Amino acid sequence: MKLQPTTVTYLVLMLATSLVSQSLTVTDDAAAAGTRVVVTINRGQDLGQCFGSLFEATTDDGTFVVGAGFQNAYNTRYRADRHAVQFFIQPTNGRREMQVEELPRPTDNLVGAYVFERDGTVYSTYGGLQSWNAKTRSWVRADGKGGTDETMRVGNGVLSFGDSRVTWNGQTVLQPPSKGSYQLFFYANGHLCFYHVNRRDGPYRLCKDDEDGFSRLYDCAWTPGEGQVDLAKAITLRLPVVGETTFAWGQLGDQIVTGSNIGGFYVFEDGAWSMLLEPNIDVSYQLYSTLTFHDRLLMGQYPTGRVFEYDGEKITDQQGWPPVLKGVSGSAREAQTTAIYGGDLMVGVWPWAEVWRYNANSREWNFMQRMFDHPALSSKITHPYDVENQNNSPRNMWGQRVTSLVPSGPDLFISTSAKAP
Repeated sequence: MKLQPTTVTYLVLMLATSLVSQSLTVTDDAAAAGTRVVVTINRGQDLGQCFGSLFEATTDDGTFVVGAGFQNAYNTRYRADRHAVQFFIQPTNGRREMQVEELPRPTDNLVGAYVFERDGTVYSTYGGLQSWNAKTRSWVRADGKGGTDETMRVGNGVLSFGDSRVTWNGQTVLQPPSKGSYQLFFYANGHLCFYHVNRRDGPYRLCKDDEDGFSRLYDCAWTPGEGQVDLAKAITLRLPVVGETTFAWGQLGDQIVTGSNIGGFYVFEDGAWSMLLEPNIDVSYQLYSTLTFHDRLLMGQYPTGRVFEYDGEKITDQQGWPPVLKGVSGSAREAQTTAIYGGDLMVGVWPWAEVWRYNANSREWNFMQRMFDHPALSSKITHPYDVENQNNSPRNMWGQRVTSLVPSGPDLFISTSAKAP
C-alpha cells in the first residue's frame, strides 16, 4: 500500500460454514452461503504508528481462526513493513507443518544474510542490496533503490536512515553531529528517536562528563514534510554508560521503548524519557527484537534465549518461551528474531539456529526446524564448533543465527548467518 489512507475498506470472503466473533452476527442463510465480512478502518495521518489488528473470527466448531492485521515488529536491525496487511487461517490445535525450500545465496562470498520486505519485495542487504525475483527464483542487484540504508514508508513518502543522517524523500532532514555519531533511528507516533554516541575509542564505562565520552537518547517531535528536524527542541536523556546503543526499538500504544546493549531499558511517554532498567556493565542483558502480541510487547532476550513480556509498566521473563531444544546447552542463548506468521508467533534462537512456533489457542510451543544440519547437537559445548575454534577470538564466531523472519505473501523468508556475515 503506497497511498496514505484516511479510510480503507477490506473485503474478505470466508468459505467456512459460519463464523463468530464479538462484532459479527451470522444468520442461518448467511452461514449456508458463506460469510461476507467488510472491515472499514480509519488509520488517520500516518505518523509511524502501529495500525494493529483488523479482525479475528473463529469457526463454529472451533477448529480454525481467520484474521488479518498489520505487524508491529522490529528485529536487529530491520523493522517489519508497517503497511503490509497479513491475512491468516490458523488451526486452533496448533498442528501445522513447515515446508522448507533452500534459496540461492544473495552473495557468494559471505557466510550470512539479513533480509527485509518493503512494498511487497524482499531485499537482502549484506554484500550489496539484492531483491528476490519470485519468477526467476533468483536474487537481482537492486541498484537505484537507495542502497542498504534502513528505510520505512510513511504515507506516500520514504524515510531513510543512513550513516548518522536522515532523509525524507531523498532530502536530508537531519545532518550528522560534529562529535560522535547518530545511531539506530526509529520513527513512531510522530517522534524521531535515536542514540547519539561518542565513545572516543574507549571501553564501556560509566559516564563522567561529556569530554570523557557519552551516550544520549534523543526524541524529536517531527512530521514528514515539515522540513528539518529541530534538535533545539529535542528531549534528551544522558545514559549512564558511555557506548550504550541498541539492537531493538519498540512501541506499545503511546510508548516508545528501547533496550540498550548494556542492559538499560528506556521508555518515552508523555513528553519525557524514563529508565525502567539500569544498565550493568558486568552482566549480560540484551534485547534483540520486539513484537506486539495481543496487548503486550514481546522482546527477544540474551542470554536466556526467551522472549520477555512488557505490559507498559513492567518486564516479565516468560519461562519456557520458547523451551530449550533437547540436546543443547541452556547457556548463552539469544532470541534474535520474532514475527507473526499464519497467526502464530515465530521465534528464531541462537546459537543453534532454532525456529520455534507458538499457537495462542493451544498454548503450545512447537519446534519447527533447526536451520543448519551441522554440526551434531551437543550439550557439552555452548556454541557450534566451540572446540575447533577454541584458539580464535571470538570463540563463538561460528555460532548459528536466524537473522530474519520476514512474512511475504504466503511465505516466510528465513535468513541465517554465522555470528557475523
